[in-house]
Amino acid sequence: VLKVLTVREADIKDHVNLRAGIKSSLNFSLTDVKWANAFAPQMIASAYLNGDIAVWDLNKGANKIGSHTISDAVRVLKDHDQSVNRLSFHPSEPILLLSACQDATIKMWDLRQKSETASTFEGRADKVRDVQFSPTSSFEFIAAFENGDVQKWDIRKPNEPERRWSAHYGLALTVDWHPDGKVFASAGRDRVIKVWDTESTQRKPIYSIQTISHVARIAWRPQRDSNETAFQIASCSLAADSKVSVWDLGRPFVAEWAVEEHDAPITDFLWHDSRVLWTVSKDHTFVRQDLEVAGYHPAKNLSPCAVSWNPFGDLTFSAPKAAAENIVQENHADSNSITHPGPPDQIMGVSEPEFFNHAAFISLSMNYDSGNSFETQIGLDGINQRRGTREQVWNACAHNAEVAALLNLPRASQTWRFLQLLFGVEQDDDNASGVDGRSTGFHLEGMEGMMGPNASGTSSAGSFPPWNTRSGFNRQRSDLADDITTEAAGDANLITRTFDACEPVLVPQLDRDELVHDLLRFYGELGNAQMCSTIALVLEGYLNIAADMKELWISSYIDLLHRFELWTTASRIISTCNIPSIESRNQESTTVHSACGYCNKPIPNAPQPGWICERCKKLAGACSLCRKPVKGAFTWCYGCQHGGHLNCIESWFAKYSECPAGCSHVCK
Repeated sequence: VLKVLTVREADIKDHVNLRAGIKSSLNFSLTDVKWANAFAPQMIASAYLNGDIAVWDLNKGANKIGSHTISDAVRVLKDHDQSVNRLSFHPSEPILLLSACQDATIKMWDLRQKSETASTFEGRADKVRDVQFSPTSSFEFIAAFENGDVQKWDIRKPNEPERRWSAHYGLALTVDWHPDGKVFASAGRDRVIKVWDTESTQRKPIYSIQTISHVARIAWRPQRDSNETAFQIASCSLAADSKVSVWDLGRPFVAEWAVEEHDAPITDFLWHDSRVLWTVSKDHTFVRQDLEVAGYHPAKNLSPCAVSWNPFGDLTFSAPKAAAENIVQENHADSNSITHPGPPDQIMGVSEPEFFNHAAFISLSMNYDSGNSFETQIGLDGINQRRGTREQVWNACAHNAEVAALLNLPRASQTWRFLQLLFGVEQDDDNASGVDGRSTGFHLEGMEGMMGPNASGTSSAGSFPPWNTRSGFNRQRSDLADDITTEAAGDANLITRTFDACEPVLVPQLDRDELVHDLLRFYGELGNAQMCSTIALVLEGYLNIAADMKELWISSYIDLLHRFELWTTASRIISTCNIPSIESRNQESTTVHSACGYCNKPIPNAPQPGWICERCKKLAGACSLCRKPVKGAFTWCYGCQHGGHLNCIESWFAKYSECPAGCSHVCK
């Protein structure tokens, strides 16, 4: 279908059917159609899947329009081998037409020439999905490519683009110039709309808008007053979304307007003015949509109440103000005027509850012994599992008790001392009695039983701080690494206990499995995944713990470690655990995605990767110092992405701090 419509506020009527009686060579599906500028309002260009471009002159065929003999009104341009994706007329010269094609070329047509030859621009990137002339410059245009690049060209220099941006991950599908001609927006399959400043030397967008689906088309919203600056942009989805969303740069997370009048995804749209949109859709309908009539504000459908935790245990919240304070001055300005959305009428704050000591959590995570040095042995269930000897369990519990004591955590310290006595010594067969062969008692011989191999008369419990109802630990994270090594163990306030070396100490008969399970339930109800996980790992092979509970504790502990960016500790916990679903995490997401150090474009994971970047055609794996290919271990800087051989990099940074590639980056 290719029709000219007459659009009024009350109705929409057909004016001309341009496809009626046309020759069969133009019966392919349409991909794009464009009116010429205001200097040639009678001219239309249409693009087709077979690569043809038809230029329609309505005045030339005016005496035959409506009949079946209007072929004189059309001129067909044939120079593309594949589908033409997008057309763009010059804003002031109606005889210049740009076409973006699947054959990875951009062609500029001079419609005054009778020949079908055209100027060709090769981006050397990928298939071209969109192209558009600058609204203020007579020589500039931008183009979007399927590899995610956006390029700016000067028609006087067809050999090389003026500038490139690695704009999107995946296909870049659409671009649109801002009316000021200095800024443009791009969008694509990565669901992000990005705004770029062509005069800035930065390669980062000045604004980014995250959408919910792939973006097919974007267009800046025009202003009622030509002197005003546009700061709202409309977008439609490539699939799975049938509405047009209007985004405000001042609030990029929620659309300012949305209109839903179609039953299928929208294929294209056009701003008639600052209020009215013309849209076409896969449901075979053309709709005139008025924002003030058919549109709504998605932000008004959101709840004004929100709450969230951060990894440090702080609680942030927002809530609507009291009714007495909720006095909003209504704006009686013209409905056509566009203003920035003001701040919501809310109160917001941050609460700092003290029931989660993040500083102690970090220190314990870095210093706890979780049994990662234990060897694999036969467990209680008869299968191989990591199980430490009683001496190893004794030492691990003693170490963890000391760590907790130095952090002023008496409950945790006493817990580890208790577990040390339960599992860190051999059973006494003479005094043991139990059910089903389970040990229910043991005794210790003097200070050897209390203190292990220490021959002094002072118990290691002497490093315990006095009991407190609350933990007074509240230090900065930068001081945490030295907590364990800088605390003095000989404080005058510490409790010291001595025992007669000849006096035996008898421990009552205890059902240790039931005690430890009660202990785990207690810490589980407190939400202390760190304590539950560490106990389960240290006592691996001595306890029968439900696999689902153990997996829940350790998974929660690993998630907390990741939130605090304790990657090394998390990896050690994963390698220590023998649960397959957790142990396999160290074999997942092990790929490091690299990027070219020249064009900053990610290098895809090709089946047979080469040493040449496919985009900029430069040696991507060359050493920045010796300029030779790096075929083994490649050492690079995360900041500037330059690197090379390990020996070369070490010799360079032994004398200098700046990057050897000459980018002036101070590598750390």
